[in-house]
Amino acid sequence: MRKRRDSGFTLVEIMIVIAIMGALLGILLPSYTHAMAQGKLSACKSNLKNLSTAIETYRNDYGGQAPPMMRSLAPTYLAVLPTCPSRGETYSRSVSDDAPDSYVLFCRNWGHGELGLASNFPQYSPAVGMLEK
Repeated sequence: MRKRRDSGFTLVEIMIVIAIMGALLGILLPSYTHAMAQGKLSACKSNLKNLSTAIETYRNDYGGQAPPMMRSLAPTYLAVLPTCPSRGETYSRSVSDDAPDSYVLFCRNWGHGELGLASNFPQYSPAVGMLEK
């Protein structure tokens, strides 16, 4: 008569563990991707606020004049010009012809679409604050 070895796992036990791990992964993965997207959006908003602060500092130093280009802010007012963490693109500035002192900074890509935001959002205006939709 053959003795059964008690050490190790059977194939059925291993298959059950793998099935349970797969189910847990299927449940947790969407939450993880949503959390990552939220984190990137938060970093994007922070970048917009930092850019606005740098522009306002530039304007204080140059008698109210806005910088001619966003590149003018680095390296004096920002160590490096920030990019959107979702796609790596730089931010844009929109200046109104009616009010050249007011401007809107915006993220110019579709990188936040998984969170339901339209293109060119989020936006930041010093007069209004953060605009999300």
